[in-house]
Amino acid sequence: MAICRAHKAALAVFFQQWRAKRALGAFLAQNGELLGGEPPPPFVFAIGDGKGRRGRVAGGGQQRQGSACAQQGKADNIPPNLGGDIMRAILSGSPFPATWLNAAVLRCRAEQNVTYQRAAAIKASLNRLQRFQPNQSLDKELSDMLDLENTSPAYRLGRLFAALEKIQEEASPGLNATIRDRYYGAASSTPVAVFTTLLRLKNHHLAKLTNRGRAVNFERLLGEIMGGLSDFPKHLSLPEQGRFALGYYHQRQDFFSKSESSQSMQSTQGESK
Repeated sequence: MAICRAHKAALAVFFQQWRAKRALGAFLAQNGELLGGEPPPPFVFAIGDGKGRRGRVAGGGQQRQGSACAQQGKADNIPPNLGGDIMRAILSGSPFPATWLNAAVLRCRAEQNVTYQRAAAIKASLNRLQRFQPNQSLDKELSDMLDLENTSPAYRLGRLFAALEKIQEEASPGLNATIRDRYYGAASSTPVAVFTTLLRLKNHHLAKLTNRGRAVNFERLLGEIMGGLSDFPKHLSLPEQGRFALGYYHQRQDFFSKSESSQSMQSTQGESK
C-alpha cells in the first residue's frame, strides 16, 4: 500500500528527531558531567523545518519546555537556527555557534544569575573554541570545578565577586538582595567601574563578622585571588564575561561544598556523643 505524502513527511520528521536525540545522548555520554558532580540537565532545542515551523528535540531523554539560555526561559525564544547549529557542531566536532555562548552570557547578565545550565553552555563553548583557536595566554581548558591555578583575569574576577558576595551574606544573614543583584552586570563587563566600590564595602562587611577567625580566612582567600590580578580591566569581551561567570559559579559551588561537608561532620560528631 502506498504511503501518502503526509505520512511520509511525518515519518521523516520522526526519524530526524530520533537521530537528533541519539546524537545528543551520545554527546552527553562522551562528555559526562560538564561541570562535575551533577548529571547533565534535560534541555530542549527548537529545530526549524525550513518553512517557518519549529519542532522540539529533547536532550537527556526528557522533554522540558524552555531553555536556560533563552529569554523568559522559553524554547520559543531560542533563535530558529541555534538548535541546528549546535547539532552540526556536535556531529562534526567543530566549535559551537557563537550565538549559544552569547545567549548564555547575556542571560547571566540580564538575570544576575549563573545557573548550572548556563555555566555548562559557557564551559562547553569556550573549551571547544580553545581547541580550534588556541590562546597562548589560556593554555589549558576550563576545568569541571574550582581551578586555583587558573590565571585568567576574568576567571579570577568572577571568583573575587563570589567571595565578596559570600562575605556580605555572612556579615548580614537573611538579606533579600546581595551585591550580585545590583552589581553583577557591571562587574562582569566593566570591572574597573565597580570593584573599587565593592572592596570598600568588603571592609565594612568583614568588620561585622563576629567570628574573627572566619574574617582572617576570608582575607587570605581574597589575597590568593587578587595575587594573580595586576589591575581591574576597563572592559571584558563576551568570552571573558563567560570566564567571569564560570569563576563566579565555581567559587560559589566550592563554598556550598565546604558548607555541606562541615554540616555533615558536625552532625556525625553529634550522633557519636
